[in-house]
Amino acid sequence: MDSKYDSLNEAAAAAKATELLAGQSLSLGGNLVTKWDTNEVSNWLVSIGYNDLVPLFQQSNINGVALSRLDDRLLREIGILNVGTRLQFLNEIVKVQAIARSEWRNHTVWTDSEYRQPCCCFM
Repeated sequence: MDSKYDSLNEAAAAAKATELLAGQSLSLGGNLVTKWDTNEVSNWLVSIGYNDLVPLFQQSNINGVALSRLDDRLLREIGILNVGTRLQFLNEIVKVQAIARSEWRNHTVWTDSEYRQPCCCFM
């Protein structure tokens, strides 16, 4: 595709928007957070400095959808017992939740089944 038309490509525009909104650590090459598998979640954990949480998240099979729904109770259930670590990590989860909501809105607006062309009737 010609580079001057890249911005018109929905996938490229979504990837660029995700990177701009989320920063490098949440964009993972433009993949939607809610589409991340457990390996991509592990890569994200390493990129933000939570290497010690990787085994807990893999053992609990946390993917992108599950990541966007985590709260304090679930983090405790996974095995993150240190209050300070949980609170600091919840700040990262809030960012993930904001991006997931943004992805959902973007998907809802642009999917064919939801997007309706305006009706213009001239008489």
